[in-house]
Amino acid sequence: MPWVTKKQLEQLKESAEIIQTQLLELKDRAYLIKIERKGRENIFIFSRNNKLYQIKTMGMISDNLPEWKEKLLR
Repeated sequence: MPWVTKKQLEQLKESAEIIQTQLLELKDRAYLIKIERKGRENIFIFSRNNKLYQIKTMGMISDNLPEWKEKLLR
């Protein structure tokens, strides 16, 4: 195991704290997992805090689900 100076150790601790804060912020966000169409409804499935949520909207002729799905996967 390589030696680490006190200054390097402090920098590593600061970096770890920043990463931990960012991870906690990400945990609270909602993430779009899936888009689908059933009949006249658009269905959006989200994940947040290890739970799944589903939102249904009225589909319109102008909706472009293939494009939305492609953007979701980018």
